[in-house]
Amino acid sequence: MLQRWLRQLVVTMVLAALAPLAGSQTVSNIRVMLHPYAADPGKLPDATLARLQTLAAQPLTLTGTTRTGGLEFALAQPLNAADLAGLLQRLRNDRSVLWAQAVVAALVCAGGGAAWSRPSDRQRVGAYAQRQRA
Repeated sequence: MLQRWLRQLVVTMVLAALAPLAGSQTVSNIRVMLHPYAADPGKLPDATLARLQTLAAQPLTLTGTTRTGGLEFALAQPLNAADLAGLLQRLRNDRSVLWAQAVVAALVCAGGGAAWSRPSDRQRVGAYAQRQRA
């Protein structure tokens, strides 16, 4: 009983310590998928880049593409959550943009996280991968 209570207290304290980090996170990358009539998947015409920069109200630098043809951009300056929401909404309202999202760095847990710490999960995934190779 005491151990369970102590464990809950420690988890609560750790989450409370990490909460300010999550709230003050800024984003410096976005991902945009253009409509096929605006550009071929993975391609970015100069006119489309100029339009996206006008909508974003700041310079965008193409940093890469996704396997489905989405475009990843680096923002000229990192944005907080409120400013980022406005920028993404302006992009989403444009007819040439199918979707726009922030690229947020994920927190990585040591040991692969709780779901992967159980041997049965690792065994199932390993068995699935072997069946796919065969």
